[in-house]
Amino acid sequence: MLSLLGCGSDSNPRRAIYGEIRVDGLEDGNGSISFFPTDGNRGPAASTAIVAGRYEVTKENGPYAGPHRVMVGIAAKEPTLPSQDSSAPGKQAVVEGKQALIQIPDGRSADRAAQSTAAPRKWDTKFNVPADGDPRKDFSFSSASL
Repeated sequence: MLSLLGCGSDSNPRRAIYGEIRVDGLEDGNGSISFFPTDGNRGPAASTAIVAGRYEVTKENGPYAGPHRVMVGIAAKEPTLPSQDSSAPGKQAVVEGKQALIQIPDGRSADRAAQSTAAPRKWDTKFNVPADGDPRKDFSFSSASL
């Protein structure tokens, strides 16, 4: 007799889950979300991409029902420099790759690297994946908590 243990048994099946990630009230960016079983919950971890503030884990790859540690990481936003009309006097910022060319009012220019070393924004929270019912779970975070 062949017996399989821990492979999506009926007593604790995998669950589909989807939702939105909001930071400061806005759907925010791209990144990843991971569900790690905790508090005696025995099941697989589940991870998926966040695209434009939304995520979806299918039932085939989802977490088991029960308590989970949820880790969310959103890619750092690239800094932007203001651009001005090239005919206007004063500073002009031109972003080329990761270099910024700053035009100084007296006509001199200086190259400087745009700051692109910002770390991804990360949050850690808990969530009890339901055994039945609506699989939607939205998460809201504050950038002030970073």
